[in-house]
Amino acid sequence: MAWMTAEAAVAIAAGIIVSSIALVGFGLHSVIEFAAAAVVVWQLRGEAEDRETRAVRLIGVTFFALAAYLAVPSIRDLVTQARAGQSVPGLAVTSAALVIMPSLPIAKHRTGRPWATALPSPTPPRAPSARSSRPPPCWALA
Repeated sequence: MAWMTAEAAVAIAAGIIVSSIALVGFGLHSVIEFAAAAVVVWQLRGEAEDRETRAVRLIGVTFFALAAYLAVPSIRDLVTQARAGQSVPGLAVTSAALVIMPSLPIAKHRTGRPWATALPSPTPPRAPSARSSRPPPCWALA
């Protein structure tokens, strides 16, 4: 969460300073990730079954809002041939993300492992296979 907050703050501030919709969008994506994590925690703390549906909708709405926010100024900038300035903080946060982001799914997996074993399984466990030691593609890309 600390990384997403720092990433969002630097990217949004740098994007506004140099008029870069891509950099602002990068920062807003971090805000949405943070909000999505909060929604998931909210969903997991509740008892109602409809919380999952509401959580998925809330997360989906935020991504559609980001897409709309990015589409309009991007089309305007393409039509007017506007160019964003260069940003050293923007380059730094993007470079740091390239280094830090691959380690986050590993940390998430390690954090979630104790919770997964503590929760009751709705289906009987499957026999281990040769592929079970590898993370699924969705986990690797998270």
